[in-house]
Amino acid sequence: MQLEDQTTETLLVIRAKQETALQEMTASIQKITAIIEERMAQAERDMMAKDAAVSADAAQAVPEKPERKKRHLGVAARKRIAAAQRRRWAEYKKRKQGR
Repeated sequence: MQLEDQTTETLLVIRAKQETALQEMTASIQKITAIIEERMAQAERDMMAKDAAVSADAAQAVPEKPERKKRHLGVAARKRIAAAQRRRWAEYKKRKQGR
C-alpha cells in the first residue's frame, strides 16, 4: 500500500511538473507570437510608407501629359496625298522605262 501511495505521489509530482512546463512553453510561444506579429505589422507599415514615398516621387518626377486626340485626315487631304503618290509612281515608272 505504501508503494502505491509513493507511486501515485510521484506521478502527481511528475504531472504537476509537466503542467508547469507546458504552461511556461505556452507563455513563451505567446510572447514569441506577439513579437512576430508586431514585427510583421511594423514591416507592413514600413512598406506602405515606402510605397507612398515612391508614389509621391513618381508623381512629382513625371508630370502627366494631356492625352492627344487622334488626328484624322479629311477626304480632300487623302485625295491630294493619293494623287501625289500616283504622280511619284508615274515618275518612277517613267524613269525606269527610259533606261
